[in-house]
Amino acid sequence: MSIMRLFSPKQKPSASLAFSRKVMVGAFLGLAASLASVPAAQAQKMDEIAAFKDWRVYTSQEKGNKVCFMHSEPVSSSGAEGKKRGAVSIQISHRPADGRYDEIVVNVGYSFKEGAEARVTIGSRAFSMFTQGEHAWNYGTKADRDMVKAIKAGSKLIVNAQSSRGTKTKDTFSLSGTTAAYERLEKECPRK
Repeated sequence: MSIMRLFSPKQKPSASLAFSRKVMVGAFLGLAASLASVPAAQAQKMDEIAAFKDWRVYTSQEKGNKVCFMHSEPVSSSGAEGKKRGAVSIQISHRPADGRYDEIVVNVGYSFKEGAEARVTIGSRAFSMFTQGEHAWNYGTKADRDMVKAIKAGSKLIVNAQSSRGTKTKDTFSLSGTTAAYERLEKECPRK
């Protein structure tokens, strides 16, 4: 899942943009929560297309348009031992009908600390992501593209984050299989 970009990758959000982002994300999360209560028979179907080592490629439909994404879960997690935590994952999506490609979202399985950023490290590259609820996104499409390049060239991705209760976590994702998964993502949802 992703949200509309409200500012460029290098621009820090102003107070009004941050408020707008929170309103939009709040509306998005409210819609997502309402959809979660839809009976399974009415839910959108997701088809797993392929698996490449630690990554899987899926397709789905949103408003009649094909959406493709690649998805992985961490190979190790630390910092939240003994604490309740939901699913943790990273996803890269393509939405050709909307002209949106390489959108990255990280789900940490808990609510982020208010105003906190998630920090993603891939080799010597570091990325800061804004957060809302359990999700983190890059600040713009350029940051998404740069992170995709680093993912395809790297061997592991580390997410450092802090929960609303102050718990600091570290999730490590294997990047084994990302190049093949990305090639399949591009094949399933090619750029227009």
